[in-house]
Formats: sequence, C-alpha cells, structure tokens
Amino acid sequence: MGSRESEAIRALFPTLAAPEMRSRGLGSHYLVVEPRFELLVDGAYRTPEINQPTPDGLRLLVAAHQKKNEVDLRVHEKQPQTEDLVAARVIEFMKSADISELGENHPIGVILSHRQKHAIPIFLAVYAGKKYLVVLDSTSGAYEKQYWEVAQRFPEFQVRLNQGTRQADNQSCITDAFEILKQCYTVGALMRRIDERRAEEPSRANPKSRISTSGVQCPSNFSLFKLPEELAFVVQRATHLEESNLQMDQPVTVEGRTCPLSTHVVISTDFGRKHSEDAGDGERIRANIYLYQASWRHRETIETELDSEHGLG
Repeated sequence: MGSRESEAIRALFPTLAAPEMRSRGLGSHYLVVEPRFELLVDGAYRTPEINQPTPDGLRLLVAAHQKKNEVDLRVHEKQPQTEDLVAARVIEFMKSADISELGENHPIGVILSHRQKHAIPIFLAVYAGKKYLVVLDSTSGAYEKQYWEVAQRFPEFQVRLNQGTRQADNQSCITDAFEILKQCYTVGALMRRIDERRAEEPSRANPKSRISTSGVQCPSNFSLFKLPEELAFVVQRATHLEESNLQMDQPVTVEGRTCPLSTHVVISTDFGRKHSEDAGDGERIRANIYLYQASWRHRETIETELDSEHGLG
C-alpha cells in the first residue's frame, strides 16, 4: 500500500484522525453507515463509515453550496404516489417541476432523493440550441431500458445516460449525487464533452435488445455515454475506471484543486467484502475511496450549518 493511499484511508476513521468530530446532526441530518466492506489500516482490517445525509441534511448541504455558488441545484423528494422505478421518479419530477428558467446560461441540477434509498442525479442544460437531460445514475448499468421511457416521454430533450455501474457499495449514492452534480457546473461545454464520449450501444447493435420488457423501443434521442475525465473522480469501481478509456493524467479541477485525475482518485487495493451473498469472506476488490472522504466533509458542512442555525457559528 502506497503512502498516499495509507494516509487517505487513515483519514476515514475518526478515532485515528479526528476524534473530536461534532455530532449535533447525527440521526436527524445524517446517518453514520457501515458498508459491507473493510479496509486494511495499520495492519488490521477495519470497517469504514460513510456519513449519509438524510433529506434534511441533504437540503442543508445543497443550501450551503448555493451560498457560495450561484447555481440552480435542487433536491426533489419522491412523492408518495410515485412508483419506486427510476424512470417513474425522473418523469414525475419533469412533469411537476418548474424548469422555465432552463437556458444556455442556466443549467439545473437535481438530486432525486427517496429518504435513505437510491438517489438519482440529473442535470438539465441547453447547448447549441438543444435541450439535454443528462442522467448520472451511479447504478445505471441495471436500468438502461427503464430510461428509454424517459426519452420517449420527453422527445424535446436529448437524453443521455452514463454507461455502466460505477458504485461499489450500497450506501454512497447520495454522496455521489451531490458530488457529481456540483462538479457539473464547473465543466465548460459539458454537453459537448458528454457527446464526445457517447458510447457504442449494444441495444442498438442487437435488434433483440432494442425493445424493453414493457414494449418501449430505444428512442432516437437516447444515448449512453462514458463519464468524461472531469466527472470520473467519483467512480468507485476500479474496473469501471479502467474500462472507460480515461486519460488518467488529464488535469482535472475538483474543489478548487487542479491536478491529474489519477491524483484525485485513491484506489484502495484492500477494499474488501466482509459479508456478501455473491463473494466469499475475505475477497479483496480494488475501489476508489473518494466518496468516503467526501462524506466526512459533508458531515462537517452540515454541522457548521446547524451551528449557524443555533447561533453557534
């Protein structure tokens, strides 16, 4: 294990790195969740924790970001009558939300939340006279055909879906959604970059897979794309990074820090499953722990906002 990886992993454990962490918002604004993974720290395997925002915590996190940046970033909680299907959640937002301000200079980012369940980030933009609806689902590999329905329902939009599943655990989707959306606002000509990364679509190449189980055909305004380098720092699965044809030495600016993509990504070679139905105990996988690091920053931001609300800031 390299020194940079070791230092980054140690920072994930408050007992090793920050024992005085505040916890006013614990339970109400974020949950401390242990995944089915363990990391090698100082010669022993430990279970890391991810600070997962609740809907109230996510709203605070977004509000804090908007104080510093003039962006239209929203949280939209799933309505009780809406089905759990990912496509249904996107369609419900698009039908009910006011997006009249959408324009060349006014993109809209939305975290489609569902309490502590799966969060879906979408980014709406106008580029070169075309409207785009970009779905940045961290588990999109399982849902491609569901998103065909979104493209079919909104033919005025070019619908883009990131190809494949980048998430390696079951807890980081909310953290991923916030991180990737706030980055979207910082990338110049993002829609052009996304269209440059449009992927070959097996669903188009294979006629048998061009129709979903619900009978929806793959619409012409739908395309898959591989994440561009500017967004790839959130990818957890090392294999996904390797399969995405990324230039790891390309400079990328994240949180005001510009350096090669490979520097933003911290691959742990000892990110392993403790208990899993599809993997034996002790199996090691390689994964990027960036989102675990980011979750501690999110927790600190939430705590700061709560202190401010209570006159302690």
